[in-house]
Amino acid sequence: MERRIGQRPFPPRGHFWPSHWTVKTKLVVTACIPLLVLVPIVAMLVWSAGQAAYTKILISKVRSDLVLAQQEFTDVQESKSLALKSWSESAYLRNLLNQRGGKLNNKDLQAQAERLGFAYLRLISPTGMVVNSFPPRLPYMLDPEVQKSVKFRESGSYTVLLSNKELMDISPDLASRAVQAIIPTSNASPSHKSTEDRGLVVQVLQPVFNNGNMLGYLEGGLLLNGNLGLVDEINNLIYSPNTLLEGSIGTTTIFLEDVRVATTVRRDGELRALGTRVSDVVRQSVLGRGEVWLERAFVVNDWYVAAYAPLLSPEGARIGMFYVGFLEAPYANIKTQLLILFLLAVGAAMVLGAMMVVRLTSGIFYPLRRMNYIMSLQERGDTAARVGDLRREDEFADLANHFDALLDQLDARRSELLGLNEQLDERVRQRTADLQAANQKLHQAVEQLLASEKLAALGQLTAGIAHEFNNPLAIMMGHL
Repeated sequence: MERRIGQRPFPPRGHFWPSHWTVKTKLVVTACIPLLVLVPIVAMLVWSAGQAAYTKILISKVRSDLVLAQQEFTDVQESKSLALKSWSESAYLRNLLNQRGGKLNNKDLQAQAERLGFAYLRLISPTGMVVNSFPPRLPYMLDPEVQKSVKFRESGSYTVLLSNKELMDISPDLASRAVQAIIPTSNASPSHKSTEDRGLVVQVLQPVFNNGNMLGYLEGGLLLNGNLGLVDEINNLIYSPNTLLEGSIGTTTIFLEDVRVATTVRRDGELRALGTRVSDVVRQSVLGRGEVWLERAFVVNDWYVAAYAPLLSPEGARIGMFYVGFLEAPYANIKTQLLILFLLAVGAAMVLGAMMVVRLTSGIFYPLRRMNYIMSLQERGDTAARVGDLRREDEFADLANHFDALLDQLDARRSELLGLNEQLDERVRQRTADLQAANQKLHQAVEQLLASEKLAALGQLTAGIAHEFNNPLAIMMGHL
């Protein structure tokens, strides 16, 4: 279907601009829209990417801290195992056994336990009888379930969870040292327990032989409940001075299930947060699903960048957690400062960009403003006004040159029209003079014609009067 002349099937382009806006304003707004809209969007995307990278760096650090802490904990276990193995295989022990008829006494075990740093050390016969022990106890038979678990373990070190009864069998003092009051903690899962009396123990097993005959097992234990020296040592190794931002602190914790039994985390000033519990979301992730938690977490009373890993028993049960983390606040402050600087930089760039747009568009639109000014002079009667040489070679300069050429043509047409007007005025004057002369002649002719008509009428009147007189006179003369 053909479009008829004058019909617009579509609205003109740019119809959304306000009608009273100048072209400069429209161009400035058009140039500023990408600057004021797209730049913030790009800045937000860049900041989000930076934040993600920054978070990955922190998570990567705390992951490496966790690996280092676990390695240190493993080294402690292995060192205990190697130390006990060295003593069990030493010539000193063989000589001692030979001197005492293949037996050890409690004092021998006490000396080695103190030297090796064990909380307890006991000799268990192949039948499950505790023959000698430190702290000293009368010989007693192990529980059948305990015997089974011990017999089927290979020599080495393990992290085990001992019940209060098992701790009491070893030593009442050890059992009392393991008792920890549970402190209500925000965000922790509900629990009816007020105390934790079980013990988390690093247990080392080494077989003992004498003249080729197996005497039994040496079992040494390191109680983790309340073992502040161990967590301090690990924490000092991981978070040595200048490894964190100023104001941040590194912390290390050993959990029995979800209860802190050894920690460097503080609460209420200088008190260690022993007996506090981990948040429910971390508990479900680490103890419930066996995952490693690498994320920020609320630890007792503040936010930390934290890493939690499950502690496994020899049977693979999740009996506790190992935690390392550092205070997030200094890093959050740095992040806030960076955000403020970033926003200031983006805002300054946007303001400077907008100013440059306004400045540059002013230079671009100078020819149009000049032409507008010349048109106003032309309207006031200054026909000699021209844009002149703009000393530029763009489209606006070409338009200004065409505008001056158009004014020159208009001036020439105006001069030509003035000449034609003068000629027309002269002709009008001549025609007016001729018309006036013709009118004068016509007036004279009319006057002569009126005079002739008056004389003719007078002659007719005279003739009529004479006729009227002549008729009675003729009758009278006829009678006479």
